[in-house]
Amino acid sequence: MLTDEKMQWQRRGGEKWLLAGDSNSSYFHKCANGRRRKMHISMLEVDGQETVDPQSLRSHITDYYKSLFGSEKVADMHLEANLCPSSQQIHQEDNEFLTRPFTLDELDMVIRDMKNNTSLGPDGYSVEFYKAFWHLIRDDIKEMLDKLSDGHLELWRLNYG
Repeated sequence: MLTDEKMQWQRRGGEKWLLAGDSNSSYFHKCANGRRRKMHISMLEVDGQETVDPQSLRSHITDYYKSLFGSEKVADMHLEANLCPSSQQIHQEDNEFLTRPFTLDELDMVIRDMKNNTSLGPDGYSVEFYKAFWHLIRDDIKEMLDKLSDGHLELWRLNYG
């Protein structure tokens, strides 16, 4: 239970931080050390066993986050061939048309028809940039889209452009 004195101290904590928290004071060090103690992981349960060894903890935590950010497992799921009636299935010639490789004429038309003065894309470039430099980058974009279509483009590498 909080006493009136403790509640007043907590209310003043924000004010005190503004006055003394940013300087190299004993108050700053008390806050920093208290936070470090609060955030410190001293024990984890791993496979039903308590782990307290700092090296084992570090190794387990590292492996855990590596597994989270590692490569994605490929699901081996398939649909039954006769799941949809043939009237609802796409015809082979339509499928070939939709999955054919991109052409430079199609890409030129797409760039030409894009609206100006729109917000930046996820890559941070504007439509005007692509229109202005299209003659220089069109072959590279075409090559990238061909690799994407063939399934040979490593999408994670696009972040390192």
